[in-house]
Amino acid sequence: MTNKEQLPEEEYQEDILEMTDEDGNVERFYHLATLEYKGSLYGVFELVDPASDEEDGGYVFSMEEDGDELILNEVEDDEIADAVFQMYLDGCEEYADDEE
Repeated sequence: MTNKEQLPEEEYQEDILEMTDEDGNVERFYHLATLEYKGSLYGVFELVDPASDEEDGGYVFSMEEDGDELILNEVEDDEIADAVFQMYLDGCEEYADDEE
């Protein structure tokens, strides 16, 4: 698997989403994957410019369609977030194994 830091950011522009939190702060996220878990869609994201090393992990958002709009909500249930993120990691491992 290729490390994003080795490639120019322009190659990832289509996978970057800007989200505004309740305080009006805008954060930019890489969209890493969309996964289905227990009949619902979830997205796995990573901050483009984390303010600290602690913010360098993945974020899981539920994904719902409302007409032509995609609505993202942060998953508050740690069990669901952990399960979805583990699915993502397992998929990354399978991809890496296939590449070898």
